[in-house]
Amino acid sequence: MAGYRLYFKALGSIVGRQDFEAEDDAAAQRIAAVLFDACSDRSQNIELWQGERPLSLNLPGRGAGLDSLCEAHQEIAVSTEEIIVRSEWAIAASQRLLDQLKTAKRWRP
Repeated sequence: MAGYRLYFKALGSIVGRQDFEAEDDAAAQRIAAVLFDACSDRSQNIELWQGERPLSLNLPGRGAGLDSLCEAHQEIAVSTEEIIVRSEWAIAASQRLLDQLKTAKRWRP
């Protein structure tokens, strides 16, 4: 697993930052798209980095939900969402994130 850092941006400012792990760049990009979708009411853009290397993102807009991920990636996304909600960043106040996290918890065993 490799470490990745996701920056949430709004109006040119960073409104959130969160680290997570994924097995490769493709997995990190898919997870980042889901996290962006979950926070899209408070973030207009994201940046994904692996160390000092930026990764390109092809964001589909809203609709990259948890069901677009395999089960292992869903676990990473949900646990990362839980960390974001507990953070001090402005992105933690995302109502969309809170709603999606509540829905995800209903379906988790």
